[in-house]
Amino acid sequence: MARIAHFGWACGGALLTLAALHGHSAPPEPKTLVAEQFRLVDARGNTRAVLSCAPDGSPSLLFEDAQGHARAQVGMKGSRSIVNLDDGDGKARVQLLVEEDGSVGLALHDAQGHARVTLNLAPDGSPTLALRDKTGVPRASLEIFKGKPYFNLSDDQSQAAAAMLIGATNEPTILLRDKDGKPLWGAP
Repeated sequence: MARIAHFGWACGGALLTLAALHGHSAPPEPKTLVAEQFRLVDARGNTRAVLSCAPDGSPSLLFEDAQGHARAQVGMKGSRSIVNLDDGDGKARVQLLVEEDGSVGLALHDAQGHARVTLNLAPDGSPTLALRDKTGVPRASLEIFKGKPYFNLSDDQSQAAAAMLIGATNEPTILLRDKDGKPLWGAP
């Protein structure tokens, strides 16, 4: 008789365990947290990152250093995707853009915030590399235009002074211009 009672207790316990497990077998519903802004703070309460939307609805994620200076931002402005890396003084040093038309741009800035090196890719895939002076004026550029390479040197007014290119007939050409942009010499 004791065996039957023990068996009954064991069966009852097993049934209760199965019932309890069955009630917990369904995964919990995913939870959604909704807000206009999320701030990530360090142990001292200093803001280190902010996820937010601008009034026009453009999202951005901003990272701040320990002193509270913006150092990196990933976001959108309309249909443009943007990545900015700033120095400790808040000046843009690296900027990456993807435009709505598919063009891509990368700019490296000096400590004064002037773009000194830019690399662009047009929607058709044509690349351009430009080296700029301290005021941001393009002084040397290399590009592929209509499938042909083109190298250009410019004066401080961005006036073309010397150019080398491969023309439509695959013949190399060199052009030199005076300060007014008038041809001085060319070959062929």
